[in-house]
Formats: sequence, C-alpha cells, structure tokens
Amino acid sequence: MQSIILNHHRMNYIIMIVRMISKIGHDPYSLSVNLLDTLNLVRCGMKKATKAIIKPVNTFYATAALAAMMSFDEVQGQNNKSTEITQTAYGNLFIKDENDQGVEGATITWTPVSIPGDSIPDPYTFTSNSQGTIAYENILVFHDTGVSVTNNNDIEVIQARPNPSTDFTFNFIASQRPDAIQLNDVNGKLVGRYGVTNYDNQVAVYHVDLSDKANGIYFATASIDGKPQVSKIVKINRSFSGNVGSSAREVQNSFKSTQENEAIYDILIQANGYFDLTDQRILTEGDQGWGGYTMTSNAAPPIDNLDIEGYVWKLENTDIPLANALVKVKVLSTGEIYSASSSSNGRFVINDLPLDEEITFAVGGVNGRYSFNDVSFTTPSEIINPSDSLNSNFGAVLPLKLATSSANHIRQQVFEGTNQDIIKFYFGNSLTNTQKNTMRNYFNNLQSDEDNVYVFVESPTQLINTGINIEMGTYNTNTSSGLVQTPLGETLYPVIYSNTTMGTSAGYYPFVHEIKRALGFSEVAWDDVDSVMETPVQDYTQEDKDIARFIERPYWNAVYQNNKTWINLNNIAEDMNLK
Repeated sequence: MQSIILNHHRMNYIIMIVRMISKIGHDPYSLSVNLLDTLNLVRCGMKKATKAIIKPVNTFYATAALAAMMSFDEVQGQNNKSTEITQTAYGNLFIKDENDQGVEGATITWTPVSIPGDSIPDPYTFTSNSQGTIAYENILVFHDTGVSVTNNNDIEVIQARPNPSTDFTFNFIASQRPDAIQLNDVNGKLVGRYGVTNYDNQVAVYHVDLSDKANGIYFATASIDGKPQVSKIVKINRSFSGNVGSSAREVQNSFKSTQENEAIYDILIQANGYFDLTDQRILTEGDQGWGGYTMTSNAAPPIDNLDIEGYVWKLENTDIPLANALVKVKVLSTGEIYSASSSSNGRFVINDLPLDEEITFAVGGVNGRYSFNDVSFTTPSEIINPSDSLNSNFGAVLPLKLATSSANHIRQQVFEGTNQDIIKFYFGNSLTNTQKNTMRNYFNNLQSDEDNVYVFVESPTQLINTGINIEMGTYNTNTSSGLVQTPLGETLYPVIYSNTTMGTSAGYYPFVHEIKRALGFSEVAWDDVDSVMETPVQDYTQEDKDIARFIERPYWNAVYQNNKTWINLNNIAEDMNLK
C-alpha cells in the first residue's frame, strides 16, 4: 500500500513538472518561478529537505537534473550505492585583538575549496558574540547523494570517477560507438566536447580534462541515435596522486567510503576597525575543538619593512623539504646582502628588507643540486596592513644535477614548458592512414623514451585551445601560450596549444623535434654536442631525454600545478651567484 501511495505521489509530481515545462514555450534557456517552486516541492516531497540553489538552465538539462534528483531506482553512482551520506563539522573559534580582548561582531566566512563527494555548498557565515566567541556548526565535509543517472535504452554509464576531481575517465557501454561527450555547466552552456579515446568490446572510454574549468557541477552527455545519457559530475580543486600509465593516465585514488574525509575551506574574518584576516583550514567529521585568531586594528602605524618567506623542496619529490639550503637577497641600490638558511622543514625567513627597493634573490648552495640566481623583485613602496608585511611566495625546488647535462644547456633548451600531463593530439585529413599509424608508433616510442613524463592520447576531433594538431607538410610548429601572472611579479607563458606540420619519411628524430617544440622546448645550437633539438636535427641523446624526465616536466609541474615555486626555470645555475 505504501508503495502504491508513493508511486501515486510521484506520478502527480511528474505530471506537475511536465505541465510546467510545456508552458515554457520556445524559450529553452529560462524557467519560470512556478517551475522553480515545483522543483523545490518535488525535492522536499520525495527526499529529505536540503538546501538547493537552482539556476536557470535550458529545458533539456533541467529535465536531466530533475531526473537525477528524483531517481530512487538502481543507479550507477561512483560508490555503487544509492544511500545518501552527509558528514559535517562543528567547533569554536575565539577572535581577539592585540590586547587579548574578544572582538564582538566579527564575521567569519567559510568558502569551500575542496570537498569530497558530489556537492559543493555555498559559503557559510558566522558572527562572534560579545566575548569574541564564534560557534560554527553543520559545515559540510562530505556529501554523497548516491545518485548518478538512470539507464537510457542501450547506453549505460558504468564508470565516472574519481568524482569529484580535476579530471575524469568516463566509461560508457553501448551497442555501438557513442558520439563525443558534450560537457555543459549548470546553466546549460556548452563548455567542452571530448572524443572517444578507446573503444573495445562495446565499451567507449573518454578522458575529460577539467583542469581549466571553474569549480562547480557539470553535466556530461553522450548520445547514440539521438538518445542522450547524462552524468552529473563535480569539479573541485583537489589533487589526486598516482603513477602515469602507458597510454593514458590511469585515474587512481578514487574515493573510498572507508577513508577519513577532509574538506578544505578558505576562511575570511572581518570586523569593523580591524584588518581582514585570511586562512585555510582542513575540516574532518565531528568536533574540531577550539581555535583562535588575533585581529589587528587598522589604526596601527604603517610598517616600514618587508619580510620574505618560503620553503625549499626536492624537485624529485616536492613533498620532501630540503634543509640547509642557502638563501640570499641583495638590495641593488646599496649592495647590502641579507641571508638565511632553510630549516629542517625547508622553511626560511629573511626579515627587515627596505621598502621600495629592487632586490635580487638567490637560493641553492646544496651539494649535488642546481641553484637559482638573479630572481628579481621590487619591494612594495608602503605597507599599511601588517598582514601584508610578509611575502611568502619565495619557495624554490632544487633539481639534482644531471651527469649528462648542465644548467646552461637546460636554460637553452627549455623555454616555458606546458601545464598539461596528458597531451592530446589530432591527425588532420592531409595525413594518410599509413602516416598516421607511423606517427602513432612514434608517439608510443617518445612516451616510452621519456619514462611517461608525458602521456599522449589521440583525439578523434580537431583540438581547440589544447593539445597538438598535426598536418602533412614541411616541418614547422607554432605554439600558443597561456598566461600566468606570478606573485613575484613575473609573467609565465605555459604552452597549451600547438599546430605542427611534418611527414614521416625523415624518420623518428625530426618527429621528436617538432613534438618537443610543441611542448615548449627551444631549438639549440650546441658546439660539439648533438641534440634532437638542433637544426638540422642531430641525435636524440640521453641528455635530451634526461632534461625532459628529470628537469623540464617535474619543474613546470611544481610551477603550474603544485605551486611549490614561482621562479622561472631560466634562472637555473650550477652554483649560487649574486651579481
């Protein structure tokens, strides 16, 4: 009887939705207030009441989202379950001033940065009481609805993981090869198309790169014979570690419900008469205990000097700090030198640098490792907020010295690098099938020769703003770069897209030359030394391979992906030297 009543209510809700959608008419990009009310009614009537923000979407994606919300039947969630799981955190903070007195009326805003599960909440805001205490509660640290997408005829999502993540591998099983995946945001805007990377035994595999997408919820759609299959996915800034596979990076470390979930939040504390405070906190389920912050009155006198701070890491493993690295700063106008050494945790601080001065920064002096010289920076002309009196962006990663190369060769051969681990490539129509097959083998050889520091994946469609498009012709490569404005005031230009023309009759080495140019390597002219980057191409040497394996790719990962350093690789040197 309960099942009959539930089905009766469900049918009534569905009829209401269909009637509302039918009233939208020919405007697929907006929904009426009545429809929003109806969606909320369905949400409240068929599931536990949850806070939801419904943005305007087109009719198709509104229907897809509604289907995901209403699905109680067997579905394909990332954890293969249909039970909703929610974990929250709570705790207390004491907000005080420089005299250890509580600050009343301070507001703290928790903005989500990384939350495991499939939901990203709005920021939370709490206010301190008359004693300066803030009690916060019900801050989300994990939420899994257990709902993905119901089956749709002959297409079925069998895997979409890790979810959430910065990239995804989708497996679709279908009676025939599906079309490309179409990715839309919650407003229905098309933000990407991705082709099949592999199709075998009726399973189509896609790799969807979300690294350049904003945090939020997206809908990935694959169609066959006009029948769409939609998956809801969540993008957050959470890194997933793992080794690189031989043909495409295997997406590892998918979420396991047995692990302790950790949510990362940015914190902003504001109060009248005080400078803003920012922090980042990691929350786990349950009581987080007590914490505290000291606010500084904005009536305090301005600061007349700058401190700089950073950490020194090992490039071969940027999770391991490097102790006893020497750090020097030279004030160019006076020649005065300030120095410090990194501690056991890799941290260093140089205090009391004068304001409005050009300085040169150097770090290194570690036996068996390269150093970095001549990093230019100008100290600010004034500091009003004491929280700005420390610049913590002077981190460095020091590579081990190569027996096969030198800092001079590294500077000459490496230009800006790329922020992509997975390099998509596309063969244009000017290439014959024989040439394409030859180049496919070349890509496999290049990946193997450089120990999978790059993973090459063929795209069935022409690439836009990512990867490498390849056509037949004279050997010529043009690159397009992104732009990264570093906290040290320098602009870096990671290669994100390239067009190249080449053939196969010249052999493997000219192919490697053009592909490495498309990845940000520069042509060189070394006396008495051969290189695949010379023009004309000489030999693909061990030095070429070692620079890519141990220096170029790991270093630009530390810059563009891990943010361990903002120092340009062109500043690399054999030893420390302050000019």
